[in-house]
Amino acid sequence: MGLSTPSFDAAAREAVEAIAMERGFEPAALLAVAWVESAGVPFWRVDGEELPPIRFEGHYFHRILKGKADRKPHLLERAVAAGLAHPDAGAVKNPSSYRARYELLARAMEIDTDAALRSISMGLGQVMGDHCLKLGFKSVEAMWQMARSGLDGQLWLMVRYIETFGLSGALRRQDWRAFARGYNGPNYAAGGYHTKLATAYRSFARQTDEHDLSRDLQKSLAAAGYPVAVDGIVGRETKAAIRRFQEDHGLVADGIAGPMTRDALDRALEAKAAERRKKQAAGVAGGAVAVGMSTGEVVSAVRQGSDVAQMARSLTEAVGISGLVAGIAVSLAVGIVVWRIVATRRHAEDPA
Repeated sequence: MGLSTPSFDAAAREAVEAIAMERGFEPAALLAVAWVESAGVPFWRVDGEELPPIRFEGHYFHRILKGKADRKPHLLERAVAAGLAHPDAGAVKNPSSYRARYELLARAMEIDTDAALRSISMGLGQVMGDHCLKLGFKSVEAMWQMARSGLDGQLWLMVRYIETFGLSGALRRQDWRAFARGYNGPNYAAGGYHTKLATAYRSFARQTDEHDLSRDLQKSLAAAGYPVAVDGIVGRETKAAIRRFQEDHGLVADGIAGPMTRDALDRALEAKAAERRKKQAAGVAGGAVAVGMSTGEVVSAVRQGSDVAQMARSLTEAVGISGLVAGIAVSLAVGIVVWRIVATRRHAEDPA
């Protein structure tokens, strides 16, 4: 296949990343394997149905039917006569269209369903049906049902193969030669399989960094009062939010978050944070007056609370807690100091 820019749609990418993190793989590495095997197409639409990608291997069909020849010798003869079985790999060509490939499979299944399904690589990771028993299935039909169950089923098959055949370490190390040998076979270098994996990995790694930066931008826009979905994709909705922000802050409204726009966004967020702190301090002061604290005690409470609040903010930033939680921490910190001052004064007035 040609090496266009590796990509998946948002849903497929999120699914691959989720299972990668669950199984301890770098998302970019697993995305690379899935893309090289599928070209980023997790489903084929055939007669209105979403079906997993497949590739029919005529040499597998020949070998499996030959193994059944002592009981059913006519099956191999039929398959060879129909052009569906051949001892040489690649001799039976796969059609270019999705529909034609499924028609090819249907013809093979008319001869022998078990042998036909064992002879296809299936799903996003193109796992051979002949591995069904090693992967823990009771039959190839059960494995086929897993592949047809949806994207999660396809991904489970791919990861199950990687783990079962001892390729997890090579994938985690990005040892593409070792991985390619185990996943694609001993002739992997002939088609440059390992270099395709390496190239796709580098591309997905860069995309992941850009994705994280885009999510940070979207979070900042939402916090500044310009709600937008935080999905890491700077699409029409995000660009519209950027333009609204730029218009409101006297910038060129081009929808591009350049240095000037990002600086203005940082200033806007700091202004909002300062306004929140001011309101919190005013609220504390009002409460303090209500319980009879003096001006000096209020000032002391706010100062002490600010010190505690700063530590709370630092903690929330360190562990990635939201700004809302940080605000609650600030209010609680100042409130606790107020309570301590009032309690201390009351104790002094009435030690009993």
